[in-house]
Amino acid sequence: MWLGNITSNTVQIQIGKATNAQNSTSSQWVQEGVEKYQADQYLDAIEDWNKALDIEKNNRNPRNKAIIIENLARAYQQVGQTENAIKHWENVVQLHNQLGDAAKVGHSLTELAQVYTSYGQPKKAIELLCNPNESNECQTGTSVKIAQQNVDIEGEVAALGSLGDAYQLFEGCEEEGKCRAIQRLEDSLNKIKEKNKNINNKNYEISILNSLGNIYSNRASLRYRRAFFLEKQESYNFPNLKPNLQNNKRESEKKRQEATIDDTNALNKFKDSYNIAQEIGEKSAKVKVLLSEIPIYYRTKQAEQAKQALTQARKLLHSLPKNSQIVYTYIDFADKLQPTVDNKGVPLNLNRCSQTLNNSPENFNEAQTLLKEAAKIAHKIKDSRAESFALGKLGKLFECNNKYDAALAYTQQAREVIEQNLAAKDSLFLWEWQAARILKQQDKINEAIIAYQNSKNTLEKVRQDILSENRNFQFDFKNEIEPIYRELIALHLNVEAGKKENKLNNQNLLAALETIDSFKIAELQNYFGSDCIITIPNENPKDKQNSFKNKILSLTSDKKTAIFSSIILEDKIAIILTLPNGESKINLRDRETIQQQVIEYSTGLKEDAETKYLKPAQLLYNEIIRDFEQSLTPPINTLVFVQDEIFQSVPMAALHDGNNFLVEKYAIATTPTLLLTDDKNFERKNLQVLALGLTVEKKPFPKLENVQTELDAIPNSTQVKNEKFTRENIKQELSRQIYSVIHIATHGKFGIEPKDTFLVTWDNENFTINQLDRIIRNTTTKQNRIDLLTLTACNTAVGESLGLAGVAIQAGAKSILASLWSIDDTSTSELVQTFYQGWKNPELTKAVALQKAQMALIKNPKYQHPYFWAPFVLVGNWQ
Repeated sequence: MWLGNITSNTVQIQIGKATNAQNSTSSQWVQEGVEKYQADQYLDAIEDWNKALDIEKNNRNPRNKAIIIENLARAYQQVGQTENAIKHWENVVQLHNQLGDAAKVGHSLTELAQVYTSYGQPKKAIELLCNPNESNECQTGTSVKIAQQNVDIEGEVAALGSLGDAYQLFEGCEEEGKCRAIQRLEDSLNKIKEKNKNINNKNYEISILNSLGNIYSNRASLRYRRAFFLEKQESYNFPNLKPNLQNNKRESEKKRQEATIDDTNALNKFKDSYNIAQEIGEKSAKVKVLLSEIPIYYRTKQAEQAKQALTQARKLLHSLPKNSQIVYTYIDFADKLQPTVDNKGVPLNLNRCSQTLNNSPENFNEAQTLLKEAAKIAHKIKDSRAESFALGKLGKLFECNNKYDAALAYTQQAREVIEQNLAAKDSLFLWEWQAARILKQQDKINEAIIAYQNSKNTLEKVRQDILSENRNFQFDFKNEIEPIYRELIALHLNVEAGKKENKLNNQNLLAALETIDSFKIAELQNYFGSDCIITIPNENPKDKQNSFKNKILSLTSDKKTAIFSSIILEDKIAIILTLPNGESKINLRDRETIQQQVIEYSTGLKEDAETKYLKPAQLLYNEIIRDFEQSLTPPINTLVFVQDEIFQSVPMAALHDGNNFLVEKYAIATTPTLLLTDDKNFERKNLQVLALGLTVEKKPFPKLENVQTELDAIPNSTQVKNEKFTRENIKQELSRQIYSVIHIATHGKFGIEPKDTFLVTWDNENFTINQLDRIIRNTTTKQNRIDLLTLTACNTAVGESLGLAGVAIQAGAKSILASLWSIDDTSTSELVQTFYQGWKNPELTKAVALQKAQMALIKNPKYQHPYFWAPFVLVGNWQ
């Protein structure tokens, strides 16, 4: 909490003002509460202040009530009772409004906002602090505006600093010069430093500097991760990838340089904060700064400085007040007893085990002592969430030392404490996951599966709320969310895999498929965060597999469709075929072998004058399709692929059996998740297409030579192109008429983050998929939903995370037809024309219409190389 360091002083001052105004009985309870609060006896202080409040309820003095309730709010914060704190701060705001005390209304709104931020709801905090309009100006009635109107410099400093913290949690701070969190915190700091301004409370500066340091440190960590991701791609040693790899190398070096600058800035802020804390003797702030510096020292290979910081923090630790914050400080200290990053600067997953504590009995014993003390303090002050974290971390400590009985006992205690407090259930999934890992290590596989399933179900209950408020949550997705799903899938597939690899129990396969589908939904929600509108059917967790099975049967009810699912495991890739009758079959393949083949295949496809793709296309066919050929008999004519990771950015149509391409035998489609795939057919009698595009050069993007030919080839279309191709015109056109298809021929990119996923319009604005989604949803109804979105001049690169799969869900359309790479050739217009003409035939599905369009190019000697036709993929509904 941003102003937590000055809480006890605030309580003492305000009660001092109150005692003269209150009757002697309530005054006595108030004063006793102050003394107990200052002695860290927070629960006793709450009891005394509630007695005083009971007396004051019969008096008509809202000022006295406001003072008591305000101190109760602070006390509830100290013991981690966040919901009680929120309720009391809201009452304080109402009372000060009654009194007409605008300055105190502003102060109370700031304190309330800080609680919401600490509770993981920064969006609500931003509304209270500023609620910015389109011009990013704070609106009337917010704490920033109130402070400015009353020339309350101290109130404005506090509000701006709190706003900076809320922005950091809500939207992160990835790009230099575009960070509202840094901007607001710097504004707050500048207010303190302005001449003739008398702000003597050094705690403000400490908090602001510490917040800025954390922003720079977090951004450095993110940039190291991205550099590592780019460097991983460099390890693929293929000649045709050299230009991309050179770009990756330059970009990774740039990210590392930026990260180093951020780390330097962070250390400077932390040192300034520490010096002020040293000046005023603020021990809690000093410990917080020292622990924050340690990851930076590890990242910058200053291990000795990290040890010194740990030693300094250790000396101060046990003299701190025994409140809710000290519990988390003890936990943080225990975590810092092991390195927090690897030798490339990438943060280590603290949910995984490090050898550091195993190799150091002293560190293990110290961590154990700290965590037990943390659990004891949390239990004493009745902070269930803090107690659960302390106990859970103890379980983790023993898990990593292979002491599984003790590990499971502490983990179960952590779960029990959480289950007693429904408001703290956002961390329950962590302890259920931990219990699952421990049970797995004890070879209690069935119990482990149940624990993993519980963790997954609990996570899915709280995930949407977390994602809608906290964009930073997505940075932990790889470490804290994805492993739960993949480890559960591995157990489902390995229960009998060792006995009969190709004849796994169908129930196990169905469970694995349902789990990977749930993961894909989680991945999409995480990718788009609060901007994504995904309607998930409400289901009983115990009935999910039946619901999923019914969905598969619905999607394959024509008896012509079979589904291939790929699942990446630790060292294997599972290829699962699901037939129209619901039966599933599996092959487990070597992960490294297939990944190498996929990269060679993808690279070769983009060489339009070579046949380098052919050998890997045949090898991949053998790995994925060959063993299932006997099951793919008529009437099956369509294969739908649900792809995982590296498979998401490569087309399956050009796999080769030695004689023919796969698309010559079957229509091909893909979908990011089966559960979210629309299974309703579309009425195509009156096909209306909105055709958008750029036919001229728009720097820095080159001219797309054949866009006009492509647009002219689309039947029943309304063309909006060049200077008319703007966001506003698209919105107006969709409002004016109902369109079943939107066709867009322009440059585009699908990136790792939603902000990197965009289309290029006439005014060179990056028209993001989120913005397109909002326009489509605001101008169409559920009954008139866009059936198909076509994108024909776009790019995705090897290794990008979601690409078209994410767009298919986010764009508000049932399905999407797009190219995986840009082809500046008349072949695109020929394919487009053949596709739309075929799709007008109600006897043909979209997938079959695309198949016929691709086969027409294969038969044309000029375009028979898969470079020209393979990149066109159909994602989503294939009917």
